[in-house]
Amino acid sequence: IAKYREKRPLLAGNIFLRLKLLMTWSKSAPSILESLVLLLVVVLVQAPILVIGCNSSIEITLVDENKNETHCRSCDLTHCDLGFGFSVRCGGTYPTDTRVECVPCIAGTNFSNVRDYSMCQACTICGENRLKTGKCDVEKDTTVCLPKCNEGHYFDNSTAKCPACEKCCHDGKDVHVSSCAKISGKNCKTRDPCTTAPSTDSKEHLQDHPISGWKIAFIVTCCLLVVFFVIVVTCWVKPRLRRKVLSRCRRTLYRLRSRHLM
Repeated sequence: IAKYREKRPLLAGNIFLRLKLLMTWSKSAPSILESLVLLLVVVLVQAPILVIGCNSSIEITLVDENKNETHCRSCDLTHCDLGFGFSVRCGGTYPTDTRVECVPCIAGTNFSNVRDYSMCQACTICGENRLKTGKCDVEKDTTVCLPKCNEGHYFDNSTAKCPACEKCCHDGKDVHVSSCAKISGKNCKTRDPCTTAPSTDSKEHLQDHPISGWKIAFIVTCCLLVVFFVIVVTCWVKPRLRRKVLSRCRRTLYRLRSRHLM
């Protein structure tokens, strides 16, 4: 059972009684200076009683506002096992109805590797896209953040973060990163938008594929030849076909007319 050491506030009547004695004495005192000295002594005597509190290193302060009372609870009364932490911070101030107990740590979030009255400690966080070794469970944290990043990102020593690889601007201000070399077209550090607008990417693309221009010219030429052939056929063959059809129609009409006359 937890034992509490109670600190009750100084009663107002005690202060008023001392002030009354001071005033009675000052009437017969030879000087005002002696009265001021006596008043200073009274304040110095009462001050330690008014500010006295719990030991912030090994006790918890529990305050009952309704009764205007303060209780001090020793942290040594509770020792949590591995994987458990104190529900409150030793040295803190809480209401008297606060539950002071051991609570389990959360795997991947916090841990406790000691048997005492300390709270669970936060696990090591390496940051997004950063590689790491080890893990954090409720009893220990073996996480080690490596100066390496996932594919498509590079490690920035100044910020200990992993920004994404970006396209190069080819304006003389690019900073190439070896870890981004495998990313086609994106092997530079993150920076402000390119200040120039040269079509360097398109030039590099044409240099890598010089035959693409000849392919386009060949396709255009073939299309023009096909169109020309269709035009020639239409203009040359269609009139001859039309004359042939008209000739047959005339012969047919002539035969029909001859039979009708007979």
